[in-house]
Amino acid sequence: MDTYAMASKTDSAYGVTSGTSILLIVIPTFTVKTLSQETFLQGQSNAISVSLQSNVDLSAGTSVAITGLRPTQLSSTANLTLSGTCSGTFNGFGTYDGSAGSFILTVSGSGFSSNTLCTFQFILENPFFAVDAPSLSIAASGAISISTSTVDQAGVDPDYLPLFVLGFVKKQIRQSNPSASAANTITVTFSLNREIKQQQGSSVSDKIVDPIFTLTGLTGSATPSTSSFTVASSNFSSISSSWTQSTGVVVFQPFVELIAFKEYEVHFSLLNPSFGQDARNISITLSATILVNFGSQGALLAIESMTNGNENYATMLVADFLVKFLLQSDPSAGATNKLVLTMSSRINMAATSACINITGFDNATSPQAILTLSDESAASGSATSSNSYFASSFDGGASTALFSNGIVSFCVINDIKARTSYSIGFSLQNPSVGQFSPNFYIQSIGAYAATTIALVAKGTGNFEPLLVAGASVSLSEQSAATRNVLTVRFSPYTEIVVGSFLNVVNLIGATNSNSSMALELIAEVDTTCGDLASCALHFSVPGSNMTGYGLWSDSPPSVVLQVVQKVNQSETVAFSFAVVNADSGQRPPPISFSYTGAVSSSSFTAATRAGGASALRIAGFNYSFMSQYQTGASELNTLNLTFQNFAILSANQTVITVSGTRPRPCPPSLSSCL
Repeated sequence: MDTYAMASKTDSAYGVTSGTSILLIVIPTFTVKTLSQETFLQGQSNAISVSLQSNVDLSAGTSVAITGLRPTQLSSTANLTLSGTCSGTFNGFGTYDGSAGSFILTVSGSGFSSNTLCTFQFILENPFFAVDAPSLSIAASGAISISTSTVDQAGVDPDYLPLFVLGFVKKQIRQSNPSASAANTITVTFSLNREIKQQQGSSVSDKIVDPIFTLTGLTGSATPSTSSFTVASSNFSSISSSWTQSTGVVVFQPFVELIAFKEYEVHFSLLNPSFGQDARNISITLSATILVNFGSQGALLAIESMTNGNENYATMLVADFLVKFLLQSDPSAGATNKLVLTMSSRINMAATSACINITGFDNATSPQAILTLSDESAASGSATSSNSYFASSFDGGASTALFSNGIVSFCVINDIKARTSYSIGFSLQNPSVGQFSPNFYIQSIGAYAATTIALVAKGTGNFEPLLVAGASVSLSEQSAATRNVLTVRFSPYTEIVVGSFLNVVNLIGATNSNSSMALELIAEVDTTCGDLASCALHFSVPGSNMTGYGLWSDSPPSVVLQVVQKVNQSETVAFSFAVVNADSGQRPPPISFSYTGAVSSSSFTAATRAGGASALRIAGFNYSFMSQYQTGASELNTLNLTFQNFAILSANQTVITVSGTRPRPCPPSLSSCL
C-alpha cells in the first residue's frame, strides 16, 4: 500500500485563523466581557457600559443574553436604546426584562466579528434602596453558541460595579413611651453597604467623606426647635446635631469613620404632644462630600423609609381613645339607669398598665361603691366578654368598676388591643329631678399608657347619658274676676314620646263647669313647636282623637293630656286653658307638673310668675278687723281697719269699701269733724 501525504487546509473559518485546519478545535467564548456603571446614587439614571469580544464570528440573528441585571426601577421594555460605536452591531436596541433582570441583544445583518472589541451603553434606573453588585452572566445562542459564563469584573472600581447602589442595609427606628406629654426616647439603628470615612485635612483619598444623616417625619412633638440638640451614641465619640419642630427633622453628623455593614445606634429624647396621634412614617437621608479632581461637592447619597417599631413602639405614636361613646337606657327621674360605654384605644394597653377614669356622674347615685360591669359586645360588635378585661383595681375582681365622687373608674387586667372596641355596661341611679345631659370626660392613667383628658361622645335624644326627664315650667297670666286663664309654658329635658301623659296637678282654687269633661287648649305664641300650627296640637284628651283638648278632673283639680305629637328635647311648648276661680281668696298653690309613659319625669312644683300674676292667686282677705279708741257718747272716735290680702292691691286702681257704719253729727264743742 502506498502512503501519500495529505495537504491540510488552513483557511479561516467563523473568524478563526486556520479554522479549517484538521482537528483544530476552538471553544467559542467571550474573551472580553466586562460591564461597569456610571453612578451608584439611588434613583438616578445609570449608564451601563459593556465591552465584548469573542473568539469566533457571531452570525446575524445570534442572540446575546446578559443576565443578573436586577433590581432596577426600570420596567420591562422591548426597545431599550443602545448608544456607542458598536450599537449598530445589535440593531441599536435590546429587550430588557425587569423582573428577570435579563437583557437580550440580537446580532444585526453585519454580524459580530471575532477578535474585535465591541463597546456600547444602555440606561437603567437605580432603585431607591441599597443594592450590592449582583453577579452577572453572559451567553450567546445561534449558528454558533457561547455557553453561559460569569462576567469578568476584575479591575472594575467596586463603586462602579453594575447596579451597586449605596444605601442602608439596616434602618430601624423605635420609641420608648407612647403616653401623652411624656418624655420619649427615640432610638435609631442603621448600617451602610459602603464605608464612609471622616475627612482629616487632605489625608483621606476615598471619594466619599463626612457623612450627614437627616431624619424626617418626626412631626407632632412638643419639643421646641434647637440648633444644639442632643443626639447620643455609644458608637460615636462626638456628634453635631439639630432639631426643627415644625417639620419634625433631626440632623446629626457623626465625627467617625463608618464601617460597611457595621450597625450603629443613636438615640435622642422628644416630648410627646398632649393629644393622641398615629405613628409617623420616618425617612432617613444620607448626604456626604464627594471628592473630585479639583475639589469636592456635597451629594445626596440615599433617602430611604425606615422600619418602624412594632405596636406601641412605633415612632411618635401617642395614646388616646379613638372611640369613646356613652349612652343610657332609661331617662326617667329616679330610675335605675344602665349606661353603656364603648371605647377603643389607639395603643395596646397591657394588663396592669393603666386605669381609666370617666367623670361627669356627679348627680347620679349608687347604693354601693363597687359597680358590676356587664358585657355589651353583642349589641356593638365589640370584643367578646368586654367586661372581663377590667376590674375596680389591679387586684380587684374581674368585671367590676369603682364609683366615687361622680367618677367611674376601672383598671386594665387583661391586655387591651389597639383599635379594638370594648363595650361595657354599668347601672347608676338617676337623680330625682330633671336635668340636661352633662359633659363626660375620659382619661387613661399609667406610666406607658397615659392619655390626655378627652370629651366623651354621647348618644342622642333620650339616650344621652344622665339626661333625666323633667321640664322647666311656668304657669302665669291670671285673669281677674271669675274666669281665669292659666298658661302652661315648659321646655322638657328629654324627648316626650307619643303615648306619654302630661299631668298638671294641684290646681287648688280652680273649678271647671264641665267637670271631668274635655277642656279646650288655647294656643300661645313665642314657642318652638315646629311645623304644628299650635302647640296645643301636641295633645289630646286621653284615649280619644280630640286633638287640642285635655281632660279636667275636680278631684284633685288637675288637667291630664295625652301626647299625640312628639315633643322634642328643649322644645318650648306653651298652651292655655280657662278655669273658674274659687269664691274665696288664696295664696298661689304649689302646682305640680310631670309626664309619664315610656319616659317618666319626677313630679315637681312648677315655677309661677311673681306678684299678682301668680297662677291661682285669688284676691281676698286672709283676715280683717276694726277697732276704736273711744267708747263714750258723743265723743270723736277713731276707727282702725286692719287686714291682710292675698292679692297685690295696685295704687289708684283699687277701692276698699267698709260697710256697716253710720255717720253721726259733730259734738257742739267741735267746729269741725275733720
